[in-house]
Amino acid sequence: LATSRQRLNLSGETIFPLNPLAFPDWETPEDALQYSAVQLFMQSAKRVQIGFDLKKDDLNYLARICRLVEGVPLGILLAAAWVDMLSLAEISIEIQQSIDFLESDLGDLPERQRSMRATFNYSWNLLHEEEQNAFARMSIFRGGCTRQAAQKVTGVSLRMLTALVSKSLLRRDAESGRFYVHELLRQLAEEHLEMMGQATAVHNTHSAYYLDAVAQCEADLKGHNQLRALNTIESDFENIRTAWNWAIDQADLDAIDQALEVLYWFCNIRARVPDGQKLFQQARKKIAISFNPDAHPIQRRLLLCFDATGEGYKTKIEQILALVREQNNQREIAFFLWMLGVNRYVSHDFTQALVVLKEAFSLYQRYNDAFYASETLHLLGICKRFVGQTEEASTINQQVIKLARESGNKFALGRAVGVQGLIAVLKANSLQAKDYLQEAISVRRELGDWAGIATSLASLSQDAFFESDFSNAKAYAEQSLMIATDINSLLPKTFSLGILSWLASIEENYNKAWELASESLANSPDPNTFVSHLSLAMAACGLENYVAVHEHIQIVLKSGSHWHTVRGMGACLPVLAVLYAKKGEAERAVKVLALAFTHLESVKKWPLIQRLNTNLETNLGSERYKAAWEHGTKLELEPVISEFTSFRWT
Repeated sequence: LATSRQRLNLSGETIFPLNPLAFPDWETPEDALQYSAVQLFMQSAKRVQIGFDLKKDDLNYLARICRLVEGVPLGILLAAAWVDMLSLAEISIEIQQSIDFLESDLGDLPERQRSMRATFNYSWNLLHEEEQNAFARMSIFRGGCTRQAAQKVTGVSLRMLTALVSKSLLRRDAESGRFYVHELLRQLAEEHLEMMGQATAVHNTHSAYYLDAVAQCEADLKGHNQLRALNTIESDFENIRTAWNWAIDQADLDAIDQALEVLYWFCNIRARVPDGQKLFQQARKKIAISFNPDAHPIQRRLLLCFDATGEGYKTKIEQILALVREQNNQREIAFFLWMLGVNRYVSHDFTQALVVLKEAFSLYQRYNDAFYASETLHLLGICKRFVGQTEEASTINQQVIKLARESGNKFALGRAVGVQGLIAVLKANSLQAKDYLQEAISVRRELGDWAGIATSLASLSQDAFFESDFSNAKAYAEQSLMIATDINSLLPKTFSLGILSWLASIEENYNKAWELASESLANSPDPNTFVSHLSLAMAACGLENYVAVHEHIQIVLKSGSHWHTVRGMGACLPVLAVLYAKKGEAERAVKVLALAFTHLESVKKWPLIQRLNTNLETNLGSERYKAAWEHGTKLELEPVISEFTSFRWT
């Protein structure tokens, strides 16, 4: 048995690779102390400092330290040696800032093991010049690379890659075939690349290769091979990020332009919006938005952003739109009309949104651009719902489903089927809702659209609530919240928190209901605040804060939300009954309560409403109560809601 940094190349040799220790690959795993890397750190730290123990939040930083050294035992030992001088948070920061932090002055260690740099230098000096050049060039890659990328970008041959693997400087993943270099070794090799004077040339080749690869994914991303394109970009996202940033520094406008839209949609579909925001913000810092007719197209298209709110943003889009209209650039006109439509939607200006989106759709139809035709139709349908044209909205959404199936756009399909499921929820067609939403989840899971999965789970939760299936409503909402919180997706987070607040009110845990509802509203992206305000109104009923009840239910009823359906408005009726009763309008309260019971089964399970109903019957007497109740069951929903909007609490 022999240990070695490289293979012995003997005929009877059996290789057993010594891999790094297992370490947590996310920030706060509950079972972090079960990982061998964490256990080694704890053992080493207790040798340095008797009685060493973790303080509050230390586990987060310990997991980060193990990730930074990627489970390498020497790196863990060298990091743990600092616990008597620095906190774990400080140790993690120092490792991030400089690899030279990982060193020790222990006298019984061989010189080559007293720091990560010394260990690397020992291995480096064992390489011949050609191997040193190859390994230095391989430092350009982030998150590994394919053999083809290694050969195209660095010129390193398969034989050389094999040699570096045999010397434990590269690792090849047998399943994916990708080659990886440990991050600490990569940083040290990168220093040598700089000293060799090759860094700029290799960076240029690397940037051109990966941004061109992104551009080549566009047709697949927008069509039948969407999943393949997403997985291709996902596997090389760190390389693409590096390539993008280099192109920005070099002002390579063509390269940035060709990758722009693909990166935008990838980040949207794969719930990487924070990454996308950062990439685009970095570009806008270096490349000015220009209204000059002679400017490069990227200086207009960089207006595309992940947060489309604001009147100032609208003005800029309109300026660019006027410019491309003058140039009669029809494709750019369609693109900026779509952007303006997004801005008008999130700004609640649904009327203008409908106008510009219709024009954009017409242009995209003319150019047979099924991808953007689906996007504009999707937004048209949403805006139709917000202006109360629910049947037209449903028809439009069915068009999106048909177009998405034909074009192979699974992102649009999953979203449109999910929307159709929500429409079925609000129309009280539970069986149809479940069918649509389960299909949406299936399509979105295949695609890796976690924000979409969370949204469809929230819709399933809403349906279960309305069907009085409170256990499933809670389970779906909790699943949705877990996913939405993990990826910081605000819309499903808003809905799931709101539904959990409804359930807390049903359970008469009103303080918790108010807390959940407040968090829901704090996360709610306009104009989707219906669920949040309704949950606040319900919680306020239990807390007997009737000023707040009136305030929030009025916001709900005047919101113009697509929730203004029989089910959505029916959910508001119990709150109206509470306010009428507290105002002394008992018969009116009974009528509204009767109408609520007619439209919404789950209302009957709310103990507060059960008590209210009993008290109203007692106070009015049997005959007056029955007459009011019978009258209420015959009322129309819309006039009752309309009448309440003029109701004043004080």
